[in-house]
Amino acid sequence: MKEAAVLDVLVLHDADNLDQAEALTKALAERGLRARAGDAWAAARVAVTCGDVPTVPLRRAIEHGTAVLPLAGLHGWLEDAREGDLAERLVEGVVALLRLGARGGVADEAEVERALAAIDARRRREAEDLTVEGVCGILALAIERGAPIFNAGSVAGCARIYLHTARGLAADLEAKDPEPGHALFCLVLTELVDALAGIDADPELDAEGRAWALRRCYDRILMARHTAEAVESLDTLFEDLRRAGRPLTASLAYDVISLAVSHGAPVYNAGSHGGCARIYLCCARGLLERLPCELPRAEAPDASPTEALVRSSLPPLLDEAEVRLEQEATELAWDLRHAFDAIVAEAADERSWEHDS
Repeated sequence: MKEAAVLDVLVLHDADNLDQAEALTKALAERGLRARAGDAWAAARVAVTCGDVPTVPLRRAIEHGTAVLPLAGLHGWLEDAREGDLAERLVEGVVALLRLGARGGVADEAEVERALAAIDARRRREAEDLTVEGVCGILALAIERGAPIFNAGSVAGCARIYLHTARGLAADLEAKDPEPGHALFCLVLTELVDALAGIDADPELDAEGRAWALRRCYDRILMARHTAEAVESLDTLFEDLRRAGRPLTASLAYDVISLAVSHGAPVYNAGSHGGCARIYLCCARGLLERLPCELPRAEAPDASPTEALVRSSLPPLLDEAEVRLEQEATELAWDLRHAFDAIVAEAADERSWEHDS
């Protein structure tokens, strides 16, 4: 009972900072933290100071082993923070201190409740204009808060966080009613609904099974977003090159392929082989479109070595690419990567003497 009376955060303030202290206390409470604003000492695990607070409560905090964060005033660690960032940065600092001081690690019920409150607060902020970026930010937050709890031994706590997040986001997306043309929105909703349906249909699934089913679902969604962003980035690049009338050169091939691999390789390593293959296909098609003409190699005798290699190696890989994408994405990704590596090696030699205007 005595432990329950201890605040998570005491926001100490002077007369000039009452409004700021109350606003920050509200933000902390919204994220599940037991917080109170005041100018006198109260038992707390973390004390935050706003302004030039009296020395007596600070001395009491030190005597009780309370962590002290000087927010504003002398040596304030967030004195220069923008107003919109202040509460978020404060919450991050407080949560980090609470984890360090928690008995038994971060697997206690209070930490789970704080995680749920933080996720709900993020959902409320995103609700008015829900975007794919916002959805992925919420999923990333759920992983950030749930994974340490899982690793600390509370598998059920992690599963609870992931389930709460998935059900809440599915409801938010269904309320938004995305149009069929919003492919990524529809994919996110489908992934969440299917994962939840699979869990609900298997009453024998334990907490660890539920946690991993949803974690894999979240990873697929995050990878789909990265893939879509990479493809959009390459499409924009090739459109800019088309508008500028830039033909394919060794330097251009080298740089564009390097960009595609920098996007695709992490996606592949994260387990999305199909996503990687999509990125590489986008790059291959864009390179072929930037050829000076559409003639095959035999009819383009003046082609540079890099151009000749692009003409000979990439078109065969685009034949039935969509079918291969569905049936053998791993092999397709590697076939394209090997072709890219050969082109980059050729381009590296050629660009050493090429004058690229």
